[in-house]
Amino acid sequence: MSEPPRTTRVKILQPQTRVSGAVGEFIDDGSKRRKRRRLYGIVLQATSRNRYMVSFDATPAPIVLEVASNSLRVEHIAAALPPDVPIPSVANLPMHLQENTQEMIVEAVQDQEEEEHLPEFPPESEDADEEELGRSEESGGEPPNLQNLMPEPPNLQNLMPEPPNPQNPMHPNNENNNLHPEAAAEALDGDQNADAAAQPQDTDGRMPGQLPTQTETTTLDYANLKRLAKEKIRGLLDTEVTCKSGNNTMKWKVISDHEPESVLQDEVRTFGLINFNIKEYEQDEILCHLFLKLTFLKWKEKVDLFNAAYKKSGLKGRTFTRQEFLTGLGLLIAAAEFSQNGKELFRKGDQKDDNEKENWSSLVPHPGFDSYMSYSRFKEFRRFLPEIWVDESMKETDPWYKFSTAIDEFNTIRRTLLRFSRWKVADESMSAWRPRTTALGGLPNISFVVRKPEPLGTEFKTSACPVTGVMTMMEIQRGKEGMKEKRYNRELGATTGCTLRLLEDSIPADEQDQAHGIRGDAWFGSVRTASEVGARGHEGVFQVKQYSALYPKDFISKALEDAPGGVSIVLDGMAPNGVPLIALGYRYR
Repeated sequence: MSEPPRTTRVKILQPQTRVSGAVGEFIDDGSKRRKRRRLYGIVLQATSRNRYMVSFDATPAPIVLEVASNSLRVEHIAAALPPDVPIPSVANLPMHLQENTQEMIVEAVQDQEEEEHLPEFPPESEDADEEELGRSEESGGEPPNLQNLMPEPPNLQNLMPEPPNPQNPMHPNNENNNLHPEAAAEALDGDQNADAAAQPQDTDGRMPGQLPTQTETTTLDYANLKRLAKEKIRGLLDTEVTCKSGNNTMKWKVISDHEPESVLQDEVRTFGLINFNIKEYEQDEILCHLFLKLTFLKWKEKVDLFNAAYKKSGLKGRTFTRQEFLTGLGLLIAAAEFSQNGKELFRKGDQKDDNEKENWSSLVPHPGFDSYMSYSRFKEFRRFLPEIWVDESMKETDPWYKFSTAIDEFNTIRRTLLRFSRWKVADESMSAWRPRTTALGGLPNISFVVRKPEPLGTEFKTSACPVTGVMTMMEIQRGKEGMKEKRYNRELGATTGCTLRLLEDSIPADEQDQAHGIRGDAWFGSVRTASEVGARGHEGVFQVKQYSALYPKDFISKALEDAPGGVSIVLDGMAPNGVPLIALGYRYR
């Protein structure tokens, strides 16, 4: 039983596809096998079921060849494209080829179902065309001329004369050929109209088997898409958009662009800790003094509060000196630099281990924290350190009385001892806390924010300086009930109230009469927030997402729905409180 003939799939190409093929002149690369130079070109049209007319890049004019599809390789549209060579089309062909274009197109698929793929044909490798092109030179003849590889027109002298066709008055052997030219033309037109009426109409305007032309397959690139999108935006100029929310109404108007009359900028000055001269301290003590100034208003008073809590506990040990207090802080900071557990940083712990441990020598020296403080003494320090922030006088009014004074002191130091940019950036921060035996783990409230790396714990709303990167203010998020009594929250809402506090409470006392600015993400952004910031003489830049009341969000989304990245639309409007606002929609991708 004979094996079935081996078949392969035919490569189907589309017009204007960038391809390459080894159809150039022979090149000498040092090997015994002769190779042809690879040329790059554009597919013009199909000439048969597996052959295509390709215009290859050449100087001074492109070379048009008929090449088998399996000997071509699809390339990027800009691959090896000379800057002075336009992308060719059928219109770029020579005149004698244009006349025979329709005759060269044949049916690519015959007698097959519509839903079936093209049948597979014997494989044709790239070497097959190379051998065909180089056969004359291998036999000793001259190398073939690429211009002569085009199919030659039929030799009319070798064809037998056809019998007269009475239906075709223009046939060379027809006796009616002696008719007057006008009469012959009328007869020919009538015959063509009859044939056209008998054949089914081609809705695409192409012959059977003809591939789409250049204009039918041309797709808009990024530049044209962006141009059309900008034209669409220009067509919306002066369009008014009315937004309603409750009893408030706001009108927006599309404008071409917006350039503010004045831009809020920082004055030329020094940022950072004021009245601090590093030359007054020893080099190895500078960071220590910086830490104490940025953490405590009066650190010596904290030592007294620490010892008072130690005595109140009833322990009979000795109180901590100021030096021991600073040593304990240093060990807490240094522990973050080691990968061991806290207990393992000390050579001797206070717990006895009945199981003997093998002591392995290491190239890395042991931290040896017990050289500075014993492990039992460090445990006492760690136990009473939080007591320095407790304010018993606020126990009945503030559920956070054990920690709120630490945040208040943090904000006071930033507002009085440091100088920052007049612009602030608002955001959120999390202090991770995982309760074990109770729901809150001893805290008055815990928050769960899904998008954060540590989603469970105490949430802070914060503002930071965009120049120095230093945090300028923190606010504990006390829960829905705990935040109701905060300034501005009842009349303006939690989002707007929090934004105003982050802005105003971080302005130094000597700059209260100056304009400041704040930027925030979608949690802070709304028309109400922006208008209230402006009503107080400040500036704000916010993203608007979920709080879109009175904001033309739907109009902007529809105007930019088909736009590519880099297209924007600008609208201006007047808030209900009389503050002018600008709405900017920008398509990123």
